[in-house]
Amino acid sequence: MAEIPEIFSVLAEDGSEIKCRTILMFQSPETEKDIAVYTDDTISEDGLENIYASYYFYDDEALRLEDIDNEADWVFVQEVLAEVTEDGEEA
Repeated sequence: MAEIPEIFSVLAEDGSEIKCRTILMFQSPETEKDIAVYTDDTISEDGLENIYASYYFYDDEALRLEDIDNEADWVFVQEVLAEVTEDGEEA
């Protein structure tokens, strides 16, 4: 499994750069794709930290994020997050 930096940047639709912080990395047992759970450290209207999940890979040494398009992978992400938050860790 490839690693991603703790802090990385993504480009927003408007071309601006958004700093993100990696929370978790793991591999999908369904698709064997690498998954990253990360945050841009913003807070939602309900007062919770915004958290995102994407497939990630390197393309010519550039980090690329891709939407998770597999339902089983989304379920797995939710299970991992539930397990982490049950253990008292911050997610």
